[in-house]
Amino acid sequence: MNAWPALQTIVFDGWILRFSDGYTRRANGIYPLYPSSRSLEGKIALCESLYRGRGLSTIFKLTEASEPRDLERVLVGHGYVAEARTSVQVADLKPRARGVGIEVVNEWERTDEWRDAFHRMNHVALERQPIHDRILASILLPTCFASVRQDGQIAGCALGVVQDGWLGIFDVVVDEGQRRQGLGGRLMQGLLAWGREIGAERAYLQVMLSNAPALSLYEKLGFREAYQYWYRVDHPAEDAGHGSPMTESGRERPSKMEEGAKVNSVQPGIGYGFSYQATRGGAVLIQRSGRIVTHLRHETARAFLAEVDGVDEADAQETMARYTGNYRRGNERLADQHPRHQTPRDA
Repeated sequence: MNAWPALQTIVFDGWILRFSDGYTRRANGIYPLYPSSRSLEGKIALCESLYRGRGLSTIFKLTEASEPRDLERVLVGHGYVAEARTSVQVADLKPRARGVGIEVVNEWERTDEWRDAFHRMNHVALERQPIHDRILASILLPTCFASVRQDGQIAGCALGVVQDGWLGIFDVVVDEGQRRQGLGGRLMQGLLAWGREIGAERAYLQVMLSNAPALSLYEKLGFREAYQYWYRVDHPAEDAGHGSPMTESGRERPSKMEEGAKVNSVQPGIGYGFSYQATRGGAVLIQRSGRIVTHLRHETARAFLAEVDGVDEADAQETMARYTGNYRRGNERLADQHPRHQTPRDA
């Protein structure tokens, strides 16, 4: 976690809660590392409220050692969806040459070109680039921004961070038009050589199991799996208020609602701007102007769905306003827009 710091962190009853404005799962997830003293249901509910309050999906990063042992079973019961199974791999560092054409920058003030290239190759949305930069600027450990060029332009880059004799490798990316030319291997060789030069004896990295080319490359470099982790994500539709969902590198990916989810679209002109989504786990997410404002569960969720079933859009909007508390906070002034309160102009 020190090698990829979150912008904000909360330590809560054995769990680490990380917040970084929605940029990457690992910087915006819950790490259930240690035993808890609180009730599991109440603890999950409190975590969900903290992430919802920031317009974020609630994400748990899980391993076989996550605490408590029945956490994943409970999350599945709440409709959390598994995502991004990842292999954590390790290797011993051996003396090696850095290689020809590998550029290494260690000072943050000189990383502008590296960061521009990373954002370009990963298609990081313009509004998310400052978040990535803030995370990088927060790293307090020895850091290497490695890159390789083709025709004078950076065509691949990677990040290395050293702590306690371990080199952590992150953000390895090669330009889509320059792949299968050995650039990724050259980058890795250069980064491993740098780590050895400053005293690291071992290296680790994280690679998704779906990334076959990367798995093959890392095996050739001597990496072997140490363990796996994966995520359980609540309502993995959209990081409301924070743009498109992200891969671990920050690349935008298409939004993905749970299979079987029901969405009530907003009809312009009604006045409230609410919509809702019913998940496979039986929960209901109510959004206003694209931002999640209420999460209903159990009897409350069932009662809400019964109320809005078959009603017109205006009635549904008033119902959602009431369930979110917005109707009591001043939205009643919009009630005259409801058809039942309007007087025909020719009356």
